[in-house]
Amino acid sequence: MKIVEPQVGNWYRNISSDQDFEVVAFEGDDSLIEIQYVDGNLEEIEIDHWYEMELNELSSPEDWSGPFENTHSLFTIEETHTQHQKHWTSTIERF
Repeated sequence: MKIVEPQVGNWYRNISSDQDFEVVAFEGDDSLIEIQYVDGNLEEIEIDHWYEMELNELSSPEDWSGPFENTHSLFTIEETHTQHQKHWTSTIERF
């Protein structure tokens, strides 16, 4: 069995459960690895259990955002601020 080291940001497939996940947190001194499955569920795995798992390294899934697909709208800047900006500029120009 090939030994696969956990790397934050890398994707893996657990061959026995056929589930894909990303390592989202791990520090070398830590005994826990935090992973996130494609469906958004989080899980902590002990380092000893990690090395017992049969894993394949993967590239990022096409739609890895899965449950997070609507977050883009949270970061969209609305155009209403430009109206206020014009008002402020015209007030300054009067002085």
